Amino acid sequence: MGAFPRDLASSLWWQVVDRVEGDLTVEERSVAADLLVRLGYQGRAARVLGDRPELLVKRLAVRYWSASSSDEVEATALREARDRRLSAETRHALALFVLVRNGRRGTATAAFREAVVVAEETEPSEPLRRQAHFRALAFVPYLAGDLDGTWALLDRAAECQNAAVARTELERLAWEDHAFPLHETIARTHLLTGAADEAAAETEYLVGLSPHDHRTWAIRGDALAAAGRLEEAVDAYGVGVRLGGLPAARAAFQRGWVLRRLGREAEAVEDFRLSQRVDPTAAAVAEALRG
Repeated sequence: MGAFPRDLASSLWWQVVDRVEGDLTVEERSVAADLLVRLGYQGRAARVLGDRPELLVKRLAVRYWSASSSDEVEATALREARDRRLSAETRHALALFVLVRNGRRGTATAAFREAVVVAEETEPSEPLRRQAHFRALAFVPYLAGDLDGTWALLDRAAECQNAAVARTELERLAWEDHAFPLHETIARTHLLTGAADEAAAETEYLVGLSPHDHRTWAIRGDALAAAGRLEEAVDAYGVGVRLGGLPAARAAFQRGWVLRRLGREAEAVEDFRLSQRVDPTAAAVAEALRG
């Protein structure tokens, strides 16, 4: 970090760098680690966290982004979640990590089932944490094919979100930080169950919450395309392209796919080429160009 050219970073960036060298509280160390990970300095983030037991969850998060195997991180998280000497809050966070990771992969493994048990043993009382709790547990009935049970838990998660009252600016940010994955999960569940119109309506919440997040426009484009609202999907993916970064590769590919459906072949090929320039490793893009 010290070798980074000073004229290529803002003064605020350098204040962060200088601050992490000082004597930080536990909360400050947690925030500093988040910033460092986002900047790409996982090693420095790990050093800032140290070996404080209250920062165990954060240390595992840093390892997740830097370890060669996320399976190793999952195994560590599950092992620590079993440790009753840790706080219920820490054990719950570790269990949810394992539960959600397996749920997203669609695998009800032994680790998944054990994480569910730990999560239920350590169920939190604070509304936003309960929202995350029920949202994660919705994977249990979903993987079993029980859609009614899935929606019942997602409804409970929404009730918890609405029960949380933000009294300060930081609490408002926390509320929004929890609201985004809730509405994203609801939208994805609608998509996966064939309710494209409902999914598209749900993504409107994401636009209001985080209009500059590439995830917002990725799922909104997917929902609009599934609902047959192709011109609107083109516009949604277009926002994702303009936001830039690696996610622009997916946005350009998806926009090209929709443009091809609309019969606008020249524009579609242009988008596929853009996607390939951003990420030349995607086999689907090369196949689309051949098609």
